[in-house]
Amino acid sequence: MIMICDSLIKSKYLFFIVFLFLLAANIYTQPKANENFHGKKQFLLEKNVIRGDSTEHIFISYRIPYRMLVFEKSNNEYLGRMSLDLDVKQAGKVVLRQSSSKGVFADSYEKTKSSSDYVEGLIQFDLRKSEYVIIPYLNIIKGDDGVQLDSLHIQPNDFENGIIYSPILVKHEALNCKKPFEFELINTSNTIPYSSSDYTLLIPVRNESISSIKIIIEQDKKEIIKKDVNKYLTATLTLTECNGHIVIDSLSHGKKIKYFVLDGFSSKLNEGSANFLIKDSNEKPTEFNREVFWSNKPKSLMNPEFAIRQLDIIENKAKVDTLLDVNEKNYEKELSRYWAGKNPNKNIAFNELESEFYRRTDYAFENFKTIDNNNGAKSDRGKIYIRYGKPDEIKRDYLNPNATIEIWKYIQINKEFIFTDRSGLGNYTLGQ
Repeated sequence: MIMICDSLIKSKYLFFIVFLFLLAANIYTQPKANENFHGKKQFLLEKNVIRGDSTEHIFISYRIPYRMLVFEKSNNEYLGRMSLDLDVKQAGKVVLRQSSSKGVFADSYEKTKSSSDYVEGLIQFDLRKSEYVIIPYLNIIKGDDGVQLDSLHIQPNDFENGIIYSPILVKHEALNCKKPFEFELINTSNTIPYSSSDYTLLIPVRNESISSIKIIIEQDKKEIIKKDVNKYLTATLTLTECNGHIVIDSLSHGKKIKYFVLDGFSSKLNEGSANFLIKDSNEKPTEFNREVFWSNKPKSLMNPEFAIRQLDIIENKAKVDTLLDVNEKNYEKELSRYWAGKNPNKNIAFNELESEFYRRTDYAFENFKTIDNNNGAKSDRGKIYIRYGKPDEIKRDYLNPNATIEIWKYIQINKEFIFTDRSGLGNYTLGQ
């Protein structure tokens, strides 16, 4: 946020400033009509079922971003603590109760505000096949009153669906945990992250004689992937905690089953619902549905019309008008079609160019707004930032008490931009 000198912060300006910022927030953050519910979800809870001998192992994993914790300074570190209580209900009665408590240290104040650093944990229940409701209750130590989170429902087909158990989404990660498999649980509320990364699906099959399965993945009634999978591991798997993460481990006892391993699929998937059809040669397909979710989606993409209008920074007016010259219900499709044509990697669905453009738009919108311009992305500095990214060097000089210049240097592309604020209000304009 641009700083405004104290002499200008007078009562007659306050209402005007607040009004502009609230107006900008309404325009900028208005969600699209079909925004996924995870967009408002601060805490991630995921359920996974792993077959046991006489009961099934129900694992409830959680991820809570640092910014949701209350940190206390302790020497040169910051300590944040939380606890999660789970009540398991069957037919309306509590049959089990478990809890987990965690404390985490952040090495800087900035990290305490992080949305990408998490405290993770795991709670296990052993249950027989039936229907259950799990009610989570979160307590942030030193925070406000506790919060009852959305309930998790466990259905009989969570335990098994034909010969196929519910798949487990993991990623290959070397965490120095000395486990037989270098798999880390993704732990994103049973969704598939929308990104350029590829994840792995472990598909449990209880028929040991099966040596191959066929997998078809559909989105919007289109076949995205069709693949025969014959790669598998045979083990008694479990989930455990290691170095602040949740990882796949194996047990020396218990019945071993096959886990077919599907690699190289997630980067092909777009945002939205994905339907998995899994079968062997003798069985009807078993269906699973997973949501492909963009967890760190730029705010400026939440409103398709706003996102299209921002393209005038890199496109001519005629092109932008063409994109807007459709029913507003189709803005999102038009925007997707536009960026699909500019995807630098046609082999994956995630568009790094689009993501970077709107990530920069978010930054510019918030950091270059002024009293006169509540959309910092349309300011001169905002436009240059979106085009070229963060400058390698920024130098500020003062011409007189009311005039300031900023010089942005981009070393690799050998460009320099000079912005001048002649009003003292933060209205920097690009020099000719």
